[in-house]
Amino acid sequence: MVKQFSAKQHVIPASYIGNFSENIYTPTRKSVVLVKRDEKELYSTQAENIGMKKNIYTINSEGLGPKDYIDKTWEYVETNLPKAISLLAKHTDSYYFDAIIWSTVIVPFISQLFIREMEYSVYLEERAPWLKDILEFDKSKLKDNSNINRLIDYQINCGLLVDAEWKLIHNSTNIPLITNDRGYGVFDARHSGGPMGYIIPINKKMLIMIAKKRLEIETTSVYGTKDTPEVVFPQGKIFDERIVRGFNGSMASCARSEIYGAEEQVIMDAWSSRELKFKINIGGPTLIQQKHLSDMDMITYFGEFLDLLPLSAEMRKGAFGGKEVYILEGKDGKKIKALGFKDL
Repeated sequence: MVKQFSAKQHVIPASYIGNFSENIYTPTRKSVVLVKRDEKELYSTQAENIGMKKNIYTINSEGLGPKDYIDKTWEYVETNLPKAISLLAKHTDSYYFDAIIWSTVIVPFISQLFIREMEYSVYLEERAPWLKDILEFDKSKLKDNSNINRLIDYQINCGLLVDAEWKLIHNSTNIPLITNDRGYGVFDARHSGGPMGYIIPINKKMLIMIAKKRLEIETTSVYGTKDTPEVVFPQGKIFDERIVRGFNGSMASCARSEIYGAEEQVIMDAWSSRELKFKINIGGPTLIQQKHLSDMDMITYFGEFLDLLPLSAEMRKGAFGGKEVYILEGKDGKKIKALGFKDL
């Protein structure tokens, strides 16, 4: 089925939000979740009714592609996310995980959370204020340029994520995990000698923790120990309800304005953490950025990692969102002269 253009576009997938509903069966866009929002009473609604904005990704300039050029980027990941979540739920007794699902669905999904932000354009203007000066007389072109840059940052983020430290946490308590309108929160373990990083709840019973890889740790590798290639992906269980409440508090603190969950008391307890809101930069995974690596390094690294895997053309196209960034280098071979896209 071809996805029809819609002006209403979700910042995070509605089917993902459905993972945090009371429904014990397969979550869908129609699943009912509880919502707490700034200045509003707690209410319930279907997942498809929240976390969206009109024309946030719509392309206006004809020369850049069809109106849904950006929005179509998410299709492969959203379609395959339920399968990935099912495999994550079974990942309880091994140090290794399916490298294909990890790199073509899970890594892209998390990368997309960072670049689907509503305030992404604000973040981009902070990084490249000269863009606003060049395009100030045509706001539609400024918005289009911002949206095209989402796709560039998407592949940069994939490179960062592939070479970060990951851990899957299974929630073995009776407190369900919640999510927010960004899809991620922050953890800070520096008080105990650990890192800072991101938490990404997958559903009520699982979350992923991602931190910057230490320089002394070798680059992420692919292992052919079975028929399916694998990557190192440690996992563990949490039985302490206080830790789960802390994760939920982080999700509330990092929310733009909304959190979603299955139980009223859990949501209200988390919402009480809003006064401790983290001061984090939006629009990119800044906590795992490696300063010694350039954007070109990260774009190249993701492609080289995928080269190690026996991917079908469809899988590779899906991992790149259908549009691979290509790089034109300067004469010195180091500076980027231009970035463009080629459709796969």
